[in-house]
Amino acid sequence: KVCAPFYAVGVAAKLLGITGWNSSSVAQDFISYCANRGRPISPSGLTYGELRHYVRFVNGRNTTGGQISMSALDKNLLGGVNGKLAGQRLRVIDLTEGGYVCAAFNLMGVSHCIAIHVVCGEKYVYDEENDSVALGAYDLDWIYGISFLRRVALYVK
Repeated sequence: KVCAPFYAVGVAAKLLGITGWNSSSVAQDFISYCANRGRPISPSGLTYGELRHYVRFVNGRNTTGGQISMSALDKNLLGGVNGKLAGQRLRVIDLTEGGYVCAAFNLMGVSHCIAIHVVCGEKYVYDEENDSVALGAYDLDWIYGISFLRRVALYVK
């Protein structure tokens, strides 16, 4: 099973039409690569730097099927938001059409990553248990803070 951040960015890539960008075997290759270089992935969650490194790793292997733009991914659209209104901030933020990856955490500091797809102004959530659930119907009560919200866009040469 692909861990949540890898899954979320893979879903966002697929929504962009980048087929075959992500797979559990590529994620496992990356996890092994990190362990072999002496910087294993923490079981408590990925940092944005690790997720960014993963995207560069997969982009380097996907030279024909399309790549994710690093400059778009590097812009944090909503981060450092803490408290009981964090989920509400995610609900009301104005986002342009496209795919996003969001890392949030609960009161205990346990993080989870979701993909968000914006179509005609409506936001839809994707994760391991939800597939295109309207953000208004998605349970945001667990969110105590948002680490980041980043746009996943196609790299245009």
